[in-house]
Amino acid sequence: MRDQLNNIIAEAEIDRGLTMPRIGTGHAQCRGGIFSLLQDPGSEHTAGSGAEISRVVDICNDDPTARYCRDLFERIGIPKSVVTPWNAYGAYGEKPGMKAISENLPLCQRLVDAAGPAAIIAQGREAQKMADRLRFDGPVFRVPHPSRRGRASYKGAAKDIETAFEEALRICTSCTEICRVK
Repeated sequence: MRDQLNNIIAEAEIDRGLTMPRIGTGHAQCRGGIFSLLQDPGSEHTAGSGAEISRVVDICNDDPTARYCRDLFERIGIPKSVVTPWNAYGAYGEKPGMKAISENLPLCQRLVDAAGPAAIIAQGREAQKMADRLRFDGPVFRVPHPSRRGRASYKGAAKDIETAFEEALRICTSCTEICRVK
């Protein structure tokens, strides 16, 4: 499924004339998993590392947020294969705001439709604004962004992120079993 999603991203990249990351190897291996909606690729806080260098959205990137997510997934037991990571701002360097969210809504909707997730986890305010606009009938978990700043936003932020992923994993158990076999 990852290749199908990356083809959709490549089409949108050409249509919009922007550089967009791809979904990393090992992610998005089956429908019915977790759609992990973040804020933006390679933000100014991680310039020079991670997603900006790799040109992929992946928990194996070398930036603090990716490392936190990788550790979280390992601790909870979430296979990378059931997670489809994407961003409310689809392209590198887009100016934050509602205009960018509106412009990225069609692509994000196409990815959600193709991935057929059991749950969406909207991480951070901008991701939550995007999630509010998506047509999706399943549960949407609204949590802080998993960056250091997001986890510091209030005392229980890290626990809320962990709880959302645990619950989303329970919801997509059948997909998880299928993906573990692969």
